[in-house]
Amino acid sequence: MKEFWPNTSAEIKTAILDALSCDRALAVCGGGSKAGLGGEVNSDWVLNTSNFTGIVDYEPNELVLTAKAGTPISEIASVLKEASQHLSFEPPDWQLFLGNEGSIQTIGGVIASNFSGPRRIATGAARDFFLGLEMVTGRGEIIKSGGKVFKNVTGYDLCKLLAGSYGTLGVLTEVSVKCQPLSQKVRTVLVLNLSEQQAVEVMSDGLNSHLSITGAAHLPEKTASKSRVNYVGQAGTSITALRIEGVEVSVIERCEKLRKRMSAFGTVEELHYHNSKKLWEEIADINYFCDNKEPVWRVSIPPYSGAAFVEAVRRELNVEVYFDWGGGLVWMKLLEHKGEKWGSEMRALARKYSAHAALVRPGNVNPKRTPFFEVEDPGIAWLNRQIKHSFDPKGILNPGKIFGALL
Repeated sequence: MKEFWPNTSAEIKTAILDALSCDRALAVCGGGSKAGLGGEVNSDWVLNTSNFTGIVDYEPNELVLTAKAGTPISEIASVLKEASQHLSFEPPDWQLFLGNEGSIQTIGGVIASNFSGPRRIATGAARDFFLGLEMVTGRGEIIKSGGKVFKNVTGYDLCKLLAGSYGTLGVLTEVSVKCQPLSQKVRTVLVLNLSEQQAVEVMSDGLNSHLSITGAAHLPEKTASKSRVNYVGQAGTSITALRIEGVEVSVIERCEKLRKRMSAFGTVEELHYHNSKKLWEEIADINYFCDNKEPVWRVSIPPYSGAAFVEAVRRELNVEVYFDWGGGLVWMKLLEHKGEKWGSEMRALARKYSAHAALVRPGNVNPKRTPFFEVEDPGIAWLNRQIKHSFDPKGILNPGKIFGALL
């Protein structure tokens, strides 16, 4: 195995040109927290960006931070917290879920995978806060795009394209992101003992209200019992959680109104700051499914279809689930294995409910036969091939990732 540990963009360019001259592919990696996600890379040459660390520029008054791609998220979060700010898209950390304990989550990895947590339904995805970049393409070209303000795009918005491309278009070396003020107060209203269909209706009711909810999730009883938050783990029922954030006076008033509103649906409890923070970290980081290596699907679905889809899967398989994004995101762990053909059946069933299913943790399923991501539409597949060819004509960057299409 040949490894490159560049310190500058020019050194990355040299490594890519070297690989091109030898017709060799490159596995692009950073802190390793997402190793295996999106499929294994077919290459024994590795380009590691771990040396690209450090915050280049931070302007709290402008709510903009620029950092090298290998900078740990923990370092960025610490600096932002000192200025009472944070990354509003709430990047989840999946290292335990993916079995990558001891790895480091980096800002480049978060952007490259477009990781977004429960707050996505209120504030947007990672790509919505991605302002500018420096990258090296598969052609060996150093490119800069975007800037440090939202409305600065005069041509193609490469930031939107690179977010979620999993290192298949270029190697990120530097990123600029928009930050947001940190909430003074956080509270979570819990509604107990709802069915999945009832929970979706309750979450929709809360999200459609004027109360500015920033998180809406449902944990069936089995999943809720795994929570480290006592009020949730020891409730002995399903838990439907609705989060409210902001300045203290506003949060207290809105929380009281939400409690009254939700009391029409069932028993209501409340979590304050620390327990709220712990609960939403569990939800974002998929902590409930870290106990083994069974296959886990991530299903993006219209909220009104989520409960019916889960019920349809349960008629065929024993699964454990929970809902995020107001019911628009279903996490599903398979507790039994019915052969490789179930992957295509899962995706066919998802399409029936206007959903998209991604196999984020293959477990005992062969990832080559049931890939991470699949695009059926020939037009989209053609467009993705054209984009890939424009940035990486020889396909040397992360071959094997995200199968057939760019997220």
